Order: sequence, then C-alpha cells, then structure tokens
Amino acid sequence: LAEAFPEGGLVTTIVDYLKFINHLTSRFNEGDPTVQSMLTPGVVASDLANRGQMRWGLGWGVEQAGLGSRFWHTGSNGAFKSFVIFSPEQETMLLFFANAVNGLEIIDGLLDITIGATPLSGLYQPTISNSTQRSTTPIGRSN
Repeated sequence: LAEAFPEGGLVTTIVDYLKFINHLTSRFNEGDPTVQSMLTPGVVASDLANRGQMRWGLGWGVEQAGLGSRFWHTGSNGAFKSFVIFSPEQETMLLFFANAVNGLEIIDGLLDITIGATPLSGLYQPTISNSTQRSTTPIGRSN
C-alpha cells in the first residue's frame, strides 16, 4: 500500500479470512467469553431512515435477524474492499473481496441470493456506501 490507513491496513487472503471467521464462529458457539464480549452490542445507533437500530460490538456490526444474530464487517484499503456477514446459529456466511473502488455496491444482491436478506439487512448499506469513498489526500496534507 502506498499510503497508510489508520483505521485498517490489514492485508489478508480470502482463505485466511475464512479461517479467522470459522475460528470466531467456533469460539462463539463454545461460549468463549472474549469472543462473546467482542460480538456483544455495546453501542446502539438509530438508523436515520427509521429502518431500525444498528448495533455495534467491538468492530463488528450486530444484526438481530429473524433467525438469530448476524455479525458483519467491512474493509477498505484503497481500491480493495471486503465484506463479511456470518451467523453462528444458522452456520451461514458471506465473505466477499473486491479489487474495485465500488466493489461493495453488489452486496445487497449477493445477500438476497445467498444467505437471504431481512428488513434489517439494509442497515449496513450506508456503511458500505461510505466505505467506497476514500479521500485521496496524502497523509499530512490538506486540500
């Protein structure tokens, strides 16, 4: 990466990220207190479009869907984007990597045809949309 991203900067492969999510899911289902606290909502924010409330654990969005909890996270390193959503109870997951600035714009459609969408699923859309817009101003300079 040519510039630093203080909010992220993790570089991984989809295979290694899948191993990480599988480990989280396994530890969550075993009742691991560290993972439980990581995925427990600590912040609740009302959605501006009045679609519900967005809950946040430690770095993870927490969605209460009809079939249990789903946990999601987005990533952005310049033009490289990622999105993951998983449900330990349902044993479902969608893990997506893109190397395009607007790569996350297809997430709604992917959710609909893979693990299914709920009325609450759209709550993360502003987060995804905002992650596609990154300042190109070099660090230490202002416009």
